[in-house]
Amino acid sequence: MKVREASDGLDFEFKEWNDAVKFVEFIQAKFIVWKKESKQLISHNANTGVSIYKYSYSLELPPICKDDIIYVPPKLSKSLGGVSPLLLVWKLG
Repeated sequence: MKVREASDGLDFEFKEWNDAVKFVEFIQAKFIVWKKESKQLISHNANTGVSIYKYSYSLELPPICKDDIIYVPPKLSKSLGGVSPLLLVWKLG
């Protein structure tokens, strides 16, 4: 629904929880990330037992600079054509 610039990155807002989960899974498939999940109770109806929650996912991508040496997990290394697990960052795009 919305994309806002935050002080430490970007804030994506989704109408449906499933859309947010699919986006998080897409990012995790393409990048190495640290993920934090949180769930906050917004309202609860004791008569019907219906609760409304706000879900938040925080994804942190490691900062990479030119001339850094990085470690690529074996699964990702194989998917990149069998490259070495230790790589030197030569160029960023």
